[in-house]
Amino acid sequence: MFIKILLENKIARLITITSALAIAAVAFLFVQIALAKSKSDIVYPAKELGNCKNEKDCFVFCESPTNILACVNFAEKHNLMSREQVSRARAYAKTGERGPGNCKNQKECLAFCDNPANFDACLDFAEKTNLLPPAELKEARLVAKALKAGAKLPGGCVTKSACEDYCDDAKHMNECLDFAEKAGFMSREDLAEARKAAKAFEKGLKSPGNCRGKKQCENFCAEPSNIEECLNFAEAAGFMSEAEINEARKVMPLIARGEMPGGCRSKGQCEKYCENEDHFEECSSFALKAGFMTPEEAEILKKTGGKTPGNCRGKEQCETFCENPANQEICFEFGRKYGLIPEEQLEEMREGVEQLREGLESASEEVLECLNSRVGAKTLEQMLGGTGFPGPQVGDKIRGCFEEFSGPRGD
Repeated sequence: MFIKILLENKIARLITITSALAIAAVAFLFVQIALAKSKSDIVYPAKELGNCKNEKDCFVFCESPTNILACVNFAEKHNLMSREQVSRARAYAKTGERGPGNCKNQKECLAFCDNPANFDACLDFAEKTNLLPPAELKEARLVAKALKAGAKLPGGCVTKSACEDYCDDAKHMNECLDFAEKAGFMSREDLAEARKAAKAFEKGLKSPGNCRGKKQCENFCAEPSNIEECLNFAEAAGFMSEAEINEARKVMPLIARGEMPGGCRSKGQCEKYCENEDHFEECSSFALKAGFMTPEEAEILKKTGGKTPGNCRGKEQCETFCENPANQEICFEFGRKYGLIPEEQLEEMREGVEQLREGLESASEEVLECLNSRVGAKTLEQMLGGTGFPGPQVGDKIRGCFEEFSGPRGD
């Protein structure tokens, strides 16, 4: 809520680059990573790697598909690969397959997968051999589609880290967003928010605490001492309306004192916590203390146990719901059930039901047909039986039938 686009930060993960389409297509990727991160405790010659004498020699050894398991075991032993990378590399080794297009080493696989015509084959291979997790595979396909259609990677970057570094620079934000839009990474709403951020940065605004990325910005803005800075940025960048800013400022002192319900620190966390009926008293007390509701509104919520007509949330949403003619009966019945309608008004309705009962005794066939059609036989039965009262909408329909088809019933 506080900094929507910076917390979402789709830019940081919107590029799965060309080299990923190539190298990630084969298990040699993991070997490369391992050897690139050689530790000082590795002693050459490395017995486990065919007694290779140095990093270059070991790389040649690990390029052979028959040596993949030995290389992965070596990398795992020396903490050169993550558990996930080890798992994927072993899964690939068990398939016994060559790379896409039958490539058998890094050079051949890069040459094959650098060709846009082969993107789909490389990604199909990565999917078949489980070399990319579903989310990364989906993004890679979006990138491949965009590149095949003629899109260019921002700044001509060719590695994921290079693309992220390029797009982290505010000067390049619009270029990166253009690519994200072409590739289909972001929804219209997210793009609109991101464009706001780009515009703000062009004006010289800086992210709160100069945070970069969703996690970093979330951590920064979760600290009570930083909320004012985050709100100022959100307001200046147009991420929040004046009403939202005012609400957030009401909450700031409560956050600083640790008085948020359930210790929640964000809008999403607080809403999730307060959706639980067991937390109703705590959340309603908080809303009253924060000025989000009047004592009268708090009393109504207490009467209803936190329930609302149509599960509406907040005064504005509930008013909108109940102003809809289609929902007036629901709102009326809700008010009657929880004692929210004054007794004198209910008495008037009871008198109206009695008048209806009397009117039906002499009503014409046309009136009866109209009532059954517009009001419904079941509703009429409930009203006449004293188990239901006509709300404004039903009352208008009843009145309309009598006015339109008035006259005594013929024998």
